[in-house]
This record gives sequence, structure tokens and C-alpha cells, in this order.
Amino acid sequence: MKVVFATATVKRPCDEYLAALEASIPLLDGAGIEHAAVYEVGCPYISSARATLLRKAMDTEPDAVVFIDHDMSWEPAGLNRLLSTDDDVLAATYRYRLDDESYMGTLIDGPEHRPVVRDDGCIAAELVPAGFLKVTKRAVHKFMGAYPDLIFGPRFHPSVDLFNHGAHDGLWWGEDYAFSRNWRAMGEKLWIMPDISITHHEGDKSFPGNFHEFLLRQPGGSNERIPGHRPGDADSGRDAERHGGHRAAAGDLGGRGGEPSDHEHRHDVRDDAERAGGHPAADAAPADHGDGHDGRRNPGMVLGE
Repeated sequence: MKVVFATATVKRPCDEYLAALEASIPLLDGAGIEHAAVYEVGCPYISSARATLLRKAMDTEPDAVVFIDHDMSWEPAGLNRLLSTDDDVLAATYRYRLDDESYMGTLIDGPEHRPVVRDDGCIAAELVPAGFLKVTKRAVHKFMGAYPDLIFGPRFHPSVDLFNHGAHDGLWWGEDYAFSRNWRAMGEKLWIMPDISITHHEGDKSFPGNFHEFLLRQPGGSNERIPGHRPGDADSGRDAERHGGHRAAAGDLGGRGGEPSDHEHRHDVRDDAERAGGHPAADAAPADHGDGHDGRRNPGMVLGE
């Protein structure tokens, strides 16, 4: 297997990113994974930067590309697990840069508002962030076939706007959620691998997190008794595992702390706007988050509230 790590940055990745990448190399080598990295420096348009990164990466004929944001660090073993899982598209999620612990993305709302969890622990998602995202060569080929209008450049050497941000159906979509929407519209599935420890950095401040461990701490997680089970019940641990250790509403990635999400899920925005008696397109206001993520938020409304 060959993987290319693709990172857009204003000047350079943070020191913690570089240290994590260096620490990952021995494990990649030990697993027989060939690896390379490409960078796009100084481009202010994240969709364009990622399209350029993808073209650079695909020129090296990899099996997969992993998009990693320049302000991330991670556990090397978690990266290997992401690469060893068979999915064409697979994400890990990470914290917002907020003191209250909350995570990017939107989960599929399963039975009894529990997450949909595979046997390997991956959780079905409706929307995923692109700051730690694996996309295979096969996925790129499928996407280009499904969206020929997003292909550009010379016919002998085309590029594809995989993360095509912008207006859709009356709302503004950030680039990663737009990719999620388009991928799922093809009939494909999105999954999050929750048990990867990732730290989001901002200057001297760090926001470490592990989504799996976060879920276990939530009401209904295996660190709390599942309603309907007595402590010590033989199947209570398996029940928590089957439900991802999380009984809270699946669409809510937790710990909102009164702060709107950087990326608004279009159904949440519409629901919020309807409850507020407004029109989503009219009520949505642009938000510039300064971290390569652009989106719209409905003033005064909180994701999943």
C-alpha cells in the first residue's frame, strides 16, 4: 500500500504536526506502507488548495490520500489503524478549539437515537470533517464519474474539486461538509473511526481529545449504567459497545457550551430557522473561523439544540 499525506498551510505546519508525522514513519515502515507527503502553502482558498493537493498526490499513484490539517497532532498507531481499515472514505474526528469539549461532524441518527456502530467500532456519519480524512484512489475515481461538472484542467491531466464549498439548496456549505453531502448522495457511506487520539492546536494552546473516550463518558456510555440494565448484567457492556457507548442523540457530538458549530449541518440549520420562524438562507450569516473552515451559522441557534 502507498499513502500520501496532504496538508494545506499558510506558512508551515505546527511543530506538533511535524513531530507526529516523524513519529508515524517507523510504524508505517513496519507495516510495509509506502509513504510520501505533499503540501500547498499560502493558498487562501481551502477548496482550491485541497484540489491542488489531490492532483499532486495522485501524480505519485497512491492507493490512498490522507488529508491532515496543519494544526493537528495524532497518535501514530491511530493513523495506522485508519489506513488498515478497508473503507474508501474514513474520517477521524477531533475537538473544536473550544474549552468545552465537543467534536466536529454529525452522526447518523439510529434506532432510539443511538449511533450506528460497526463490529470494528466505526460509527456511521452524515457529515465528517476533513482535517484527518482518508480518501482512496478508488473513491476519487468514483467521485469524478459522479460529478463531471467538478472536473477541471487539461483533459490529459484533470483535477477534481473534491471539496467544492459554496451555496447549495439555499444554504452555504463548508468544503468538508459539501464533500460529505456529495459522497453520500452517490449512495456511499461515511464512517468515523472514533478511537484515535488527536490534538487540535492553536498557538500555545492545545485541545486534546479522543471521541471514543468522550462517548464513554456520556449518559448511557459504558462508564455509566445503560437504562434497563442492572450493574453487573452480563450483556450491559456489550450493549454499550453495540451502541457506541453513547445513548445521547446521535446527531449531537456533544459539549456545545452555547457555542454554534463551525460547520452547520443543513437539516439542523433548517430546523433551527423554522423554529425561529425565519428562512434559513435569510437567517444564515457568514462566519470566518480563521482555520480554513468556512460555513454559515444561524445567529443564536446551536447545532442540534
